[in-house]
Amino acid sequence: MVKVNTVLIPGINDKHVIEIARKMNELGVYIMNVMPLINQGAFADIEPPTAEERKAVQEACEPYVMQMRHCRQCRADAYGLLSQDMSQMSEERRKLIKIHTKEDMEKAKEALKKNGKEES
Repeated sequence: MVKVNTVLIPGINDKHVIEIARKMNELGVYIMNVMPLINQGAFADIEPPTAEERKAVQEACEPYVMQMRHCRQCRADAYGLLSQDMSQMSEERRKLIKIHTKEDMEKAKEALKKNGKEES
């Protein structure tokens, strides 16, 4: 499984991100994360994309490769699978749900449903 991160830089690559998504589709990439520019260093004078601009690019890319929408700029503390962010879950709940495989995730979802404690 491969995830590709792409930094969206208005005026630099905003017109090329869809082409990147098409190529990622050809290469069999699982998921793409379109991240907004953090304007620093060489890009300090470039305004980051708005949430609306980023969403529009994600929607344009989605026919080619699944989009990761829950990521918040470099989530080193994220928990769960790429397709389901669980980092907003309480620490107590995280301790109860030990997930190592996709099958573990499915079992955990079923257990939460049965107990009426499904995360929203």
